Amino acid sequence: MLMSVPRVRHTAQSGLSLVELLVAMALGVMLSGGAIGAYIASKQQYLYDDQLARVQENGRYAISLLQRELSMAGFYAGLVSTAELTGGSVGVDCNSLGWALQPQFPFDVVDNHRGSGVPTTQHSVPLTCVNGSRVVDGSDVIAVKRSAAEASLSGGVPRAGLTLSRVSRWHMRLESGAEPLWQQLRPADLPAVGVSNPARAYWEARASVFYLRDYAQSPGDNLPTLCAEVLAGDEMTSRCFVEGVEDLQLEVGVDSDGDGVVDVYRMSPSALDLQAAIVVRAHLLLRSLHVVPGQRLEKTYYLGSKEVRPGADGFLRRVFSTTVRLQNLRSATYTLAGR
Repeated sequence: MLMSVPRVRHTAQSGLSLVELLVAMALGVMLSGGAIGAYIASKQQYLYDDQLARVQENGRYAISLLQRELSMAGFYAGLVSTAELTGGSVGVDCNSLGWALQPQFPFDVVDNHRGSGVPTTQHSVPLTCVNGSRVVDGSDVIAVKRSAAEASLSGGVPRAGLTLSRVSRWHMRLESGAEPLWQQLRPADLPAVGVSNPARAYWEARASVFYLRDYAQSPGDNLPTLCAEVLAGDEMTSRCFVEGVEDLQLEVGVDSDGDGVVDVYRMSPSALDLQAAIVVRAHLLLRSLHVVPGQRLEKTYYLGSKEVRPGADGFLRRVFSTTVRLQNLRSATYTLAGR
């Protein structure tokens, strides 16, 4: 008996049709595009958060620095009057009149400096230590003079934590029965001075001119920076603090009738306004150090009554403001020796 062998049927191999292949490719492109879009959005958000955090940190530091200096303007070891304090001249001063050690005009302003000339304050004091051609156009310049908040030497004892440097610094010497005077002294010599003259007190001189420089590291980098010319040793020295500060504006609160209450705020104070100033509002406009992709909104920023419209350039910006009471100016005198 013959056994029947099942016949194997060969069929053509099946696969994707052209339509199915196109649909699969389209879905793949959509999924890849979604993943790429999510990555880009995440990257942009990271850059935004990073730059915003830096702006916030820089702004807080810059405004606290100005707040500290403005609140101390005119403080000279707690003297009721600086009329008996004779000025002097440091090796490299801010002008030929011996500005740094003159107690006159301890708070002064250059309103909206423009051009390349020497910045000149509202009291007609030229600040030759500042390169006017590098000051951000239309920004204010602030000049502050004072002593340190704490004596370097008092009661024969140096201040706790004092760095005993061997570089001479200017100090105001106070002694009962004698007029205050400026004296150069090395902090390293203070312990010996305290032993030989325990009745004397020495307060280090502080003088600063704050301004916005139009570059950070080198001219042309277009990164505006908060800088200052500060008294260090026997000369005015450049120091920079915060990058990305685009504008600095002050509003001065004037007490015109002497009742201790602000009568008017002025963005462009006169010399007489500064002499009657009891409060100052400081406004800073900060921007991110780098362009943030997707940030193309045009906004208007208000620094007091000044409006700033930088345009849609991709930088993040924030305004930081503070109000400071000028509590130490009552002791100031307003006649500059030699003028």
